[in-house]
Amino acid sequence: VSQSRYVRYRSHTSIYAKGDPVYVTVRNATGATLSKGTIVYTSGANGVHTQVSKALATSDATSARCLGWLAEDILNNASGLCQVEGYLDGIDTQGITEGAQLYLSGTTAGGFTASKPQAPVHLVYVGVCSKASAGNGRVYVKVQNGYELDEIHDVLLSSPSNNQVGDIVTGKQIGR
Repeated sequence: VSQSRYVRYRSHTSIYAKGDPVYVTVRNATGATLSKGTIVYTSGANGVHTQVSKALATSDATSARCLGWLAEDILNNASGLCQVEGYLDGIDTQGITEGAQLYLSGTTAGGFTASKPQAPVHLVYVGVCSKASAGNGRVYVKVQNGYELDEIHDVLLSSPSNNQVGDIVTGKQIGR
């Protein structure tokens, strides 16, 4: 069994090997250019590609559908590549410790931080700093969205109230 497979990117065929970055083609309809390294979320679709906008960890609307990091600049009303996993080079990671976990920023749309967010800012893990450098850094991209209590699959919050204590319902295998 071969360790690689053929993948079609735009108009050419290339070989995909284990460990290569994974991309999706996305559309920018924000009204402005989105720069390489911007962290984006799925903000719509146009019948062909997923549309993206700058992600921000301050609301579910701009963080829960976090998709990945742009692998190239994408002009307004144009399509380009969004990296959803793998190493992404050419990112400004100056001041970040190599090996540091990276999170979606709660203050800069499309940005990241090495400081773990605290509620009410949403926790969205977006990767690891692999190389610290001003403009020539390297990030391992791996988006993992955190969950609010009412999004956990085995927790039922039918009418939450202040100072309420949770419990486990025997036989139903749920917390409430």
